[in-house]
Amino acid sequence: MKGKAGLILLGLLCYLAFLLANVPARHAWGWAASSAEMPLVMGGISGTIWSGEARQLAYNGANLGGVKWRLSPRGLLQGSLLYRFNLRGQGQQLAGTAGLAINGDLIISKLKGMIKAELVARMMQQRFIQPAGDVDLDLHGVRVEQGRPNAVTGTIRWQSAGVKSPVTAAIGSIEFNISSREGDIKTTIRDLGGPLSVKGNAALNADGNYQISVRMLPKGSADPGLVQAIRALGQQDGSGGVNIKYSGQL
Repeated sequence: MKGKAGLILLGLLCYLAFLLANVPARHAWGWAASSAEMPLVMGGISGTIWSGEARQLAYNGANLGGVKWRLSPRGLLQGSLLYRFNLRGQGQQLAGTAGLAINGDLIISKLKGMIKAELVARMMQQRFIQPAGDVDLDLHGVRVEQGRPNAVTGTIRWQSAGVKSPVTAAIGSIEFNISSREGDIKTTIRDLGGPLSVKGNAALNADGNYQISVRMLPKGSADPGLVQAIRALGQQDGSGGVNIKYSGQL
């Protein structure tokens, strides 16, 4: 009798999941958007919660292009709501898995692709400096708890890095290698060639404290505007390099 009741309950749950999965995505998004203020905006939505697409996706007013998604059944078995997604826009392409853990943490995994540095600045609502170049992402895993990342692993490369405003300067390419352990996130920073030598590290501790230490040394091929901007960041050492250090609390 108990076995039969269990099968009936399982059948009801599967039927309920089927009904929810086939809810039109535009209705679900309309409900979510009206119930809370979100920086994410979608338009031209079609399909269902299970599988669908939006022709326009924007974050903090930055247009990211269109996105397609499909629910990951494996995530449901693990107690998480995960979607495989593919985003394409003018100058950017991203693919990976994203969703929510059972405790509400944001989870992102196997994120690969490229996005314009200028677009990243717009998403972060950073108005003072207008960056140039492409940001290549190869992130194995990201976990965000209560709005703060507590685990990140992977590599970010800022290719053909530069600044368009308030000064114009070519920097080269810079790599950020990120690892995590027990809530602490550490990053090593280095240049990949170009007019600026960059070496340093950054850390975000589990308690929210962060430290950044970077040494920048303009090479002989550096643009005069870049040299002037670097020297304005801090005190020069004996070889002409500038050591930059920041620390604080998130």
